[in-house]
Amino acid sequence: MKDLPKNSEDTIINKLIQARNSLPRKQKMLCNYLIENSERVGIMTVKELADRVGIGTTTVMTLTKRLGYDSFNDLKKDLHKASLQMGLSNWWHLKKSFENDDTAENTVKQVWEEVIRLLEMTINESFLANFNKTIQLMKNAKKINILGLRSSKVAANYLSYLLQEFSSKVNQISNDTEFLFDRLLLIDKDEVVIIFGHSPFTVQSIEAAKYCHKNGIKVILVTNYMSCPMTPYATVTLKVQASSEQYSIVPTISLIEAMVIEYGRQTSHHSIEHLEKLEKLLKDNNITTSE
Repeated sequence: MKDLPKNSEDTIINKLIQARNSLPRKQKMLCNYLIENSERVGIMTVKELADRVGIGTTTVMTLTKRLGYDSFNDLKKDLHKASLQMGLSNWWHLKKSFENDDTAENTVKQVWEEVIRLLEMTINESFLANFNKTIQLMKNAKKINILGLRSSKVAANYLSYLLQEFSSKVNQISNDTEFLFDRLLLIDKDEVVIIFGHSPFTVQSIEAAKYCHKNGIKVILVTNYMSCPMTPYATVTLKVQASSEQYSIVPTISLIEAMVIEYGRQTSHHSIEHLEKLEKLLKDNNITTSE
C-alpha cells in the first residue's frame, strides 16, 4: 500500500475507513481502534496505544507514516479534530449507513451484527460502576428530571414514559424548550437531572449542564462521545459505544431499559403495587385488554 496523501478535504476518520481493508492484520486492528476511539487517543503515548490494541509500537509508527504524518503527535491532533467534528454531526453516521449497496437481507444481518458489537463494546467495568452510581442517584433523588433535545429527545421521552408508569418522581423538561431555564430554576439540589447528550450536541443542553453544575444539582449524562462538551459538568457519565458504520441508538435504548428495570427492582416495594393498580384501572375503564 502506498502512503496516503494528506488531503485537507478528507478527515482522518475517512482516511482510516478507506485504508483499513487493504492493511496488514495488525495495522487493521490499530486502524479499527482509532476509528472507534478517536476521542481517547489524544492522551495516549505510542506505547499506551500499542498496549491497548495488543500490538507493537513499530506498528503504530508504521501506520502513522502510511497515513502521511511525520509524527504520532500530528496524527493525534487530527484525531482530536475529527472527534470534535463527529460530535457536531451525528448524521455523518446516518449518511454512512446509506452507502451500503448490499441486498436487504445482507443489510439486516449487517445492522444486527453491528448492534451486537456496539453493545459488547459498551459494557466494561467503568460503565457498570457508573450504572450502579446512576441507580443510586435516581433512588436518592427527590425528583428525576429528564432532558434531551433534537436527536436526543426520543431517548429522553422513552425514559420518562417508562418511569412514569410506576414512579411519580419523574419530570420531563425536554418539551417547550423556550421555557427550559424556567424549569431548571425550579430544580432543587436534592433532585437529579438526566441529560441525553448525543451528537450533534445542542447549545441549550450544554448550558443546562453548566447551570446544574454551578448550582450543585447532580447531573447524569448519557452520551456516545467522551468528548461531549457536557462531560465536565456531569456527576456521573454513561458512555455508550458509537458506530463508525451506521446510525444506531440501540445501545442507548438498551441502557434506558436496563435503568428502568434496575430502578424498578430496587424500588419494587411500591413500583409493583403501582403497576398492579394501573393495570386494573386500565382494564376497568376498557382502555386495555388481556385478550
